[in-house]
Amino acid sequence: MTNKKNNQGFSLIELLVVIAIFITVLLIITDIFMSVTQSQRRVIAWQKAQSELRYDLEIMAQEIRTGTINYNEYSSPVNVPEDELKLLNSENETVYYRYSDSGCSGANSCLQRSQGGSWGDVSSSGIEITRLDFYISPGKDPFKYDEGTKEYLASAQPRVTIILEAKSTGVIVEDEKTMSIQTTISTRSYER
Repeated sequence: MTNKKNNQGFSLIELLVVIAIFITVLLIITDIFMSVTQSQRRVIAWQKAQSELRYDLEIMAQEIRTGTINYNEYSSPVNVPEDELKLLNSENETVYYRYSDSGCSGANSCLQRSQGGSWGDVSSSGIEITRLDFYISPGKDPFKYDEGTKEYLASAQPRVTIILEAKSTGVIVEDEKTMSIQTTISTRSYER
């Protein structure tokens, strides 16, 4: 007579080993998923803030290109850097741009624009402006003729270098990202 063992099912130890392996794999997959989700959230917030910052810069650039720097509003020569940009737009109206840390809707600090005396936010509530500097060159009005020297005060195309720094808002503090953009824009108008 042969003694046959009937193995039907798993032993308790085999079952515990399988459960331990399953839980370990599940924890690793969950950790990877959480890391990817967190990285994705950071990248989306950074891309959004960068896009809004480029938009703010493009608004100013358009007005600089189509207008002229209002040298009459500055002391001569222009101080570098300036904290406010003063332009004459294409309709010959005075326009101002400045950094403000008060009166901003949705952020602690923002980029503001004024035309006709009232200030309004240019930057969205998704970013907080931390630095805004305007480097205006040449320092003197190149369209003004000096009768004493029989020369123009400057002989260079007016241009503005803008340095804009901002950080994303509305996200977790660890996800805040500070970014800087710098560009130089020259006016298209050069009439003597």
